Amino acid sequence: MLKKIVVRSVVGISAVLALSAQVTQAQPLAMAIASCSLSDVTLEAITNVGTGDPAPGNGLLSQSYDASVCINNGDNDDAGGRNEPDPNIGQLGDGYLNGEEHQGSSFDAVANGLITASDLEDLDNNGTFTDPGYIHLAHFGENVVDGKLERTYYSDVGFAGNTFNVGDFLSIDFMCDQTDECKSGTWSLKLSDDPNVIADIQDALGRPAIFDQLVFTIKAGAEQSGAGLAIYMFDFDDIFAVEDNPALNFTTPYEFYGTFSTAGLLDKGISHLNVWARDPVLTGDVSTPATAGLLMLSLFALRRKLRK
Repeated sequence: MLKKIVVRSVVGISAVLALSAQVTQAQPLAMAIASCSLSDVTLEAITNVGTGDPAPGNGLLSQSYDASVCINNGDNDDAGGRNEPDPNIGQLGDGYLNGEEHQGSSFDAVANGLITASDLEDLDNNGTFTDPGYIHLAHFGENVVDGKLERTYYSDVGFAGNTFNVGDFLSIDFMCDQTDECKSGTWSLKLSDDPNVIADIQDALGRPAIFDQLVFTIKAGAEQSGAGLAIYMFDFDDIFAVEDNPALNFTTPYEFYGTFSTAGLLDKGISHLNVWARDPVLTGDVSTPATAGLLMLSLFALRRKLRK
């Protein structure tokens, strides 16, 4: 509380001293609260492997796309090892997006609108459909090295003795506009340019694998600062329902390009960033094949191979 004291002295025959106190209470400064926008993270282009970024064009896409969903969350997705799921095949309780708990806190993908209850899977074959299906791809720290957000690791997928590293099949980069901290820039995800990778995996599977979501969880600033964590999801069921492009198919590896910004996190510098993708289990005939084989065919094929 601030006090402003005004003293008036009245000198007279009786030397009377009059004291008046005016007290004012300062209003606390309102803390800014992070509010993400779908346009904070965008998908700008998809191209064939080796083509490179077509900017300012969109490659095989007819237009650019904002994220399908964004969620502000005061949690820390790195806390408690939730950024290092094991075996990392999408089971409930294994990894942040799959609801792994830490100090009484967990993320519910259904309650937060990333998926619906009907999207839950039975990945552990226990007869109950409770598994969200998110696979952790890569983790990035806060440092900017050679213009890029420092990638700390690609994740492993699978059980002991039968594990595959995501980095063997793709590369992910976040190029930063700043040099001391990363607040905005461009991102890319590129599948292996091995011409046999798709055929080899499909031979092993007997059918193509698919994905339906790509998710970035971005931590920038502490919760006390009003920032925290923002989750951005691209729903390829929705995106490719718009595209209807025969050039997007089961048999071709692709490169993906987009932009990112921490505008939805009060423009704080990134402290860490995690990349996830979701691989739904198909049953019966799928009427939306354009979502298949586009992003993580090689990785998700491994997951299905592990289930055999």
